[in-house]
Amino acid sequence: MVGSLVALVLALVVFLGSYEHATGLKSIYFMRIDLSNISASAVQGIPSDIAAAVDQQIPNIMQTLGISDFYDAGTNGYCQGTDNTTGQVITECFTPHMPFWFDFVSILENNTNTGIQINLPSEVKDYEKVLHAASVGMWVCYVVGIVVSALAVVSGIFAICSRFAACCASIISVVAFLALLLASALATGIFVTYRKEFNNQLDSFGAVASLNGGTYVLTWVSVAASLWAAFWWFVAMCCGKSSRRREVYQEEKQPFIGYVPHQGPF
Repeated sequence: MVGSLVALVLALVVFLGSYEHATGLKSIYFMRIDLSNISASAVQGIPSDIAAAVDQQIPNIMQTLGISDFYDAGTNGYCQGTDNTTGQVITECFTPHMPFWFDFVSILENNTNTGIQINLPSEVKDYEKVLHAASVGMWVCYVVGIVVSALAVVSGIFAICSRFAACCASIISVVAFLALLLASALATGIFVTYRKEFNNQLDSFGAVASLNGGTYVLTWVSVAASLWAAFWWFVAMCCGKSSRRREVYQEEKQPFIGYVPHQGPF
């Protein structure tokens, strides 16, 4: 039951990361896209002095357009923030739709104050189509994993004294483990690939995508805890106390025969 509870709590933390109404979980995200160091120096054909002048104006241009310095992608929303002398500060988070998926192009277009359309490289656009389907699948798996983990915790309360209940708890824990495993695998695959494709195309211009290792630790620890819960309930089912209690009960039902010493004629 402890394993299921740990898995439930960690999965909830990951699921609510970057959610607009979970103010305490703004730092829980899978990937950050940093635009604070965008430079025109990588554009071929532009003289270095002109590129340097453009670079000085890029922060003002981004501020005028309404583009933030960085964007964080979470399971249930995204956050944006600024980069200043004190470091990177998250300003606000949004959950535009559920199930949420990180549509970076639409986010930039909706945040700009001019209504301009932003064209990313075709490779990034093609991957965003795959990202949409995979992100919806990841979101659904997290929901299933959280709900079933909660059921595993409840069933564990009754499974302590019953082998049948332990069997049910074991099955429920296996389902929770599989759901969280698939959700974590999808999250890892989605954003590792996204980071690779994004950096291959835009890293030379100063736009960088990075992963938040802490969030991946949380989601995979929840998988490990769920696996431990399934294993523990399987052992409890096989070596439960029900049979031993029945044996004790049957022994107690047998009549007590006291010892009477033999008495002779003398």
